[in-house]
Amino acid sequence: MRSFTSERLAVARASFKEQGTTVSDFCAEHSLSYNVVINVLHGRSEATRGESHRAAVLLGLKPVPSRQKRKSTSTGVGAQPV
Repeated sequence: MRSFTSERLAVARASFKEQGTTVSDFCAEHSLSYNVVINVLHGRSEATRGESHRAAVLLGLKPVPSRQKRKSTSTGVGAQPV
């Protein structure tokens, strides 16, 4: 069931200490459920779809899906109007 290595999960958890923030702050900032994020951080969720997948992407555990990459480049900060 594990889709992330324990090392990657440890790095994601440690990043909160390094940044001086909490999981609760992260959840509030990104409108995520605390329980979903905790399950992802502890490897109890495969994060294949939905909110858990979004949490894994924001935590840097999964790459940004190519569909989102294209969308963000055309509408992101500094995008020129057509």
